Amino acid sequence: MISPISLGLKVVDQDQKSIIYHDEVREVLFDFIQKKVNQQYQELKEKNPNAFVWVDDPGLGLIFSALSGYNEVQARGDLDRFLGGVEGPKGVHLCAKPDWDFLLKSRLDILSFDSFNCGVMIINYPSLIEFLAKGGVISWGIVPTYPELLEQETIGSLKERLGTLWRDLSKKGVDWERLLRQSLLAPATCNLLNPDKEKTVERAFGMLQELSRKIRDEYGLS
Repeated sequence: MISPISLGLKVVDQDQKSIIYHDEVREVLFDFIQKKVNQQYQELKEKNPNAFVWVDDPGLGLIFSALSGYNEVQARGDLDRFLGGVEGPKGVHLCAKPDWDFLLKSRLDILSFDSFNCGVMIINYPSLIEFLAKGGVISWGIVPTYPELLEQETIGSLKERLGTLWRDLSKKGVDWERLLRQSLLAPATCNLLNPDKEKTVERAFGMLQELSRKIRDEYGLS
């Protein structure tokens, strides 16, 4: 589900101004999305007690731009109030490259991001270590979903890429067992605009399943 920040930046009024700049509309928007997330969570929880709902927030890559009139100070307060009212684990997914401290120091429980392209960058943030130490979960988007990238990769190359990130984190002081327990695997991006439509995405999910199986076997994960 799209986050209220991203939706508020995308939808414009009659003057082509993003509705997130209108205080009264922004408050209603955040409340509306929060209620939708909680309704989905309750429905999913009936099927799986470990359920959670992602909010997809590509707009977070824009608020740190000089072109945005909605600054990070305002966004942090809004995001924390929003997450504070979300039931169950609080998850955010994005393919953009924001200020990672902004997210890692928020009221977030699960962060899903494009580790295929951004992994080397994020593991150098001390706040990532702090996020893991307080029980946060990282969903490593390791399998690319663009044809030109996926064609260059194998299960072995992706496993080595992910292993390098994890080993580097371990060298920075992250407990290895904690890292394994608090990691999920995912596609790198939510791209559905390939020339071959869904074929590359389906292949990426197939590789993801095989990669997950090999990692579980190697590290004895149930």
